[in-house]
Amino acid sequence: MITTKLYTRNEYLALEKSENRRYDFFNGEIIDIEMGASEKHQVICANLAAQLATALRTTNCRVMTSGMRVHSPNGLDTYPDIIVVCGTSEYLEPKTDTGRDTLTNPILLIEVLSKTTRDYDRGDKFFSYRTIPSLQDFLTVDQEQVYVEYFHKIKTGEWLLREFSSLEESIMLSSLGVSISLKEIYDKTTLVT
Repeated sequence: MITTKLYTRNEYLALEKSENRRYDFFNGEIIDIEMGASEKHQVICANLAAQLATALRTTNCRVMTSGMRVHSPNGLDTYPDIIVVCGTSEYLEPKTDTGRDTLTNPILLIEVLSKTTRDYDRGDKFFSYRTIPSLQDFLTVDQEQVYVEYFHKIKTGEWLLREFSSLEESIMLSSLGVSISLKEIYDKTTLVT
């Protein structure tokens, strides 16, 4: 957190624009998320985006990366590592001149976990993600070991967790009807032997 002062959402947006940086925003607090990502984190994100983009090529779904801000109804503004939206993208406000629009209708969100963000991504952030009505699937991908948690929304307030820890496994994303391979997620990282 950069200070204990509480900010309005407009002040938060102005700060991002003036500093040309990304921050999370929740309950008036601006949270510094620009810690830099490891090479392994970047490779995993690229692998996920490539797999999903290929699998969704003939659909009306699009894959976006961490430059797109997402807003949850409970007030969190954040930048997930991977986002999938299907159909028309819906935004909280009109398009901005910064190019940082705020998407409100993702169907899939993915976070690649690091030591510094693991608890936040799996805890408070996922709590906020669950308030997004369009969200059907959420994945956390560990970058220190082969391990993926897949949460699928069964109905409002009920999520099913499946865990994957073998490079031989694939994850069938129920909301999208596509499968992604753990071997391809971790391709070209030190976790693939």
